[in-house]
Amino acid sequence: MTKEKLQKRHAYIRSLTGQVEEETSAVHPDRPDTLPQTDGPKILVFDIETAPIDAWIWSLWNEVRTTDFISSEWYALSWSAKWLGETETITRTLIDYEGYKEDPKDDKDLMKDLWYLLDECDLAIAHNGKKFDRRKVNARFIMNGFPPPSPYKVVDTLLEARKNFMFTSNRLGDLGVYLGVGTKEETGGFELWKRCISGDLEAWSTMRRYNERDITLLEDVYIALRPYMTSHPNIGVYQSECQKACAKCGSHDIELVEGKTTPTSVSQFQMYKCNNCGAFSRGRKNVLSKEKRDELLTGISGQ
Repeated sequence: MTKEKLQKRHAYIRSLTGQVEEETSAVHPDRPDTLPQTDGPKILVFDIETAPIDAWIWSLWNEVRTTDFISSEWYALSWSAKWLGETETITRTLIDYEGYKEDPKDDKDLMKDLWYLLDECDLAIAHNGKKFDRRKVNARFIMNGFPPPSPYKVVDTLLEARKNFMFTSNRLGDLGVYLGVGTKEETGGFELWKRCISGDLEAWSTMRRYNERDITLLEDVYIALRPYMTSHPNIGVYQSECQKACAKCGSHDIELVEGKTTPTSVSQFQMYKCNNCGAFSRGRKNVLSKEKRDELLTGISGQ
């Protein structure tokens, strides 16, 4: 992203949110505006942590049915992100911003920094991302007056694990153990969230480490699961080179699988294997002759 383009984005979002201050009130000078240096999609691995809803209840398992019982709404505590394959992990917490002292629940600057990253990415990798992370960040974006970020596709490792495997547990930490890439940072449970909300600086440091570890673990889990994913976005579409590439990882180190093709109901295509990630792709040219295609019959839908 050029400096001029970044400045225009800052001015745009400030105008929409009624801000007149500088680009951000973050204490840290290193804005999360770096982009991956690769030819292909900009793939962001991200995770968000939120405060719980504080509500009045009369008993355990009580279901609060209206907002009348809520004494304090949820808000974002922190997030962590990294560009796939890059070394830097970017982590932000509420205490990184000067506004925290005045209002410890004000997550506007925190979410603004995440907005810039999601606005730039083509694909976002998140565990339970479709049900939780994307919807949560969208809620905080609109409540803070932000426009939607540029459209991006979400690859949800939780959904992919459920769809393509039958692990005993699909929790991120357990998947890391099964796949031999490690596990999550220990937090001590919900007590960490309570301590962060109360302003415990040591707890915030633990939350930061927890966030950062989740991102490196998520990246490893995603890479391990990726060859098995049957609905992964085609990486080759985002590349500028006119050259065959693995549909899953974008590598050009692929080879034709001799003697095997992959069929649809009326077509047949050459099969390729990626020597980088092990995934299979297919060509787009139908290898069946015109005579064969003319003689093919297909089933009737519904019978």
